[in-house]
Amino acid sequence: MIKGYVFIFMFLLLAVTPEAASLSSYFSRLFGKDLRSELELSMTCSYDGKDFSSLSREIQLSDYIIHLCGTIQQPGHCQDASATVCKASGMQQTVLAAWGPDAGEDAKWMTDAKGLPYMVFQNSLDPCPSDGSTIRTEIRFMCGDGNPYVQENGCTYTVMYPTKLVCSKSSKLSGGSIFLIILAVVIPVYIIAGCVWNWKKNGLRGWEACPNRGFWKALWVNAKAGCAVTRAKICRGSSQADTYAPA
Repeated sequence: MIKGYVFIFMFLLLAVTPEAASLSSYFSRLFGKDLRSELELSMTCSYDGKDFSSLSREIQLSDYIIHLCGTIQQPGHCQDASATVCKASGMQQTVLAAWGPDAGEDAKWMTDAKGLPYMVFQNSLDPCPSDGSTIRTEIRFMCGDGNPYVQENGCTYTVMYPTKLVCSKSSKLSGGSIFLIILAVVIPVYIIAGCVWNWKKNGLRGWEACPNRGFWKALWVNAKAGCAVTRAKICRGSSQADTYAPA
């Protein structure tokens, strides 16, 4: 009972006091669980109507470990620091971005000029190996498949993450739709242009001015005849079905 009250008290303390977040690791070891719920962590992986939690998995690259929307589970310094992006050179690990309770205010979502969301982290407790300054890490999403890759520029690291979640949904017309559109445009233009030509050059008026009038007349007659034959067969089949129906 006392353990439950202590857990609730510390959860409320962490919710209203950001400075107390550093205590979460101690109470996590004490109670065997993170005081920040998994629900809270997964919600931070949604932005601008897009949910990126489906990409949450640990990926091992040549010199980097990435666990988008989660923390790295590979034992070492990056796991202890709740890293989501880690540079691993041999036995040495450098935290490039932290996730969850250790993310702090220096982790946020932003939108680029193309309207695509991306993550910005400046919350690593490790200094930049080159000059000791603060490490800046960006996770940018691009339309595609495959594993992410990392671009390093001094103390700035950019993770390019391919995913279908940011692909624009362009409606592609089928071949049949394109053919019907062409017919809908070409046939009226052909008829109107032919009528004008026969009116101007041949002096024809009314229906006589229509180009290939005999063809269109025959087409109309044949279409009517076909509909009549089809209707007769359907009616005859229905009548025969009624005749042979069991009493």
